[in-house]
Amino acid sequence: MQPEDIENALVAAGIHPTSVIRVEEVGDGWECRVFRVGRDGVDDVALRLYTADPSGGTMRTEVAAYRALEQIEYPAPRLLAQHESRDPLGAPFVLIDWLDGPLADSLGASHEALDELTGLLVRLHDITPDREAAARHAVAVRTNRDLPAGRSAALDEGDLDGFRPALQWLAERARDIEAVPLSYVHMDFHPRNVILTRRGPVVIDWGGFAITDPRSDLAWSLLLAEAYMGSDTAARILSAYANRRPDGLEDLSFFRVSAVWRRLATITVMLREGLPPGVKDQVLEGVRLLEPAYRSLTEATGTTINEVEGLYT
Repeated sequence: MQPEDIENALVAAGIHPTSVIRVEEVGDGWECRVFRVGRDGVDDVALRLYTADPSGGTMRTEVAAYRALEQIEYPAPRLLAQHESRDPLGAPFVLIDWLDGPLADSLGASHEALDELTGLLVRLHDITPDREAAARHAVAVRTNRDLPAGRSAALDEGDLDGFRPALQWLAERARDIEAVPLSYVHMDFHPRNVILTRRGPVVIDWGGFAITDPRSDLAWSLLLAEAYMGSDTAARILSAYANRRPDGLEDLSFFRVSAVWRRLATITVMLREGLPPGVKDQVLEGVRLLEPAYRSLTEATGTTINEVEGLYT
C-alpha cells in the first residue's frame, strides 16, 4: 500500500489533512489488514481494511461496537471515520486512533496478568446493554436458540454436511440451557487483542461484537487460551472469571462444544477458499493446536466431523 493510496482513502472518508508522509502495515490477519498512517502535524491513525468481508458486514459490526462502547466508556478504540465502499482500496475500512503500546501477551501468563485481563472480560459481561442504543447502532442480538438455525444456513452455503450431526447435538441441548442475562460480547477476546497503552489497556478487534449469552464469549476465550497458551492457563482464566462472576456459569460444557464447532467450521471454510501463504500457515497451525479440543467435541457429542477428520489424517 502506497501513501497515495491512503491519501485517496482519506479523501473518500472525509478525513483531513490528507497528505500522508508514511504508511506501515502492522497486521495482516485472518479478517483484515491494518495500517499505521502518519500525517504531518497530527496524531497517527490506524486504518483497518476488511479484505475478508468486502460486503462491509464486519466493518459495520465494528462501527456499532465503537459507538455503543463509547457511550459506556469501555476501553475500546475511538472511531474517526468509516467508509463502506470498496473503492478506492478494494474493501471497506475504518479509521481509528492509533494506540501506542505492547500487546497484552507481553505480560506473560502470570496469575496477576491473567487476572487483570480477565477483569476486562468480566467488566464487559457485567454491562446491561441499552437495547434502544443497540438497535440504533444495529448491534446483533442472539439467543442460544437462534444458534442452530443460523449455523445450519451457513452449512448450506459452505457445503459442510459433516458438521450437521454435532450441530444437531447442540440444537437439542440449546432448548434446555438455563437462561442468563444477555450481555455485550467480544467473541475473540485474548491477550493479542488487548493493547497496553499509557491510559490503560484497550480492547481491539470488535468484528464479533453482539448482545448474547456471555458464556459463549467466555468459552471462546477459554478455547483460544487452551490451544495457544495451555490448559493450565485456561484453567486460571476460568478461575479468575468465576471469582468475579460466580453466577451464571452453568452449562459451560455446552458452550465449549459450540466454540470448538464454530472454530473448526470457520477454519474449514477458510482452507477451501484459499489463503495467502502466511495466513494459511497460521490457520494450519491452528488446526494442529485444536486437535485436543476436537477430540473433546467428539467425546461429548458422540459424533465426528468428516471434513475435520481429514485434517488429522
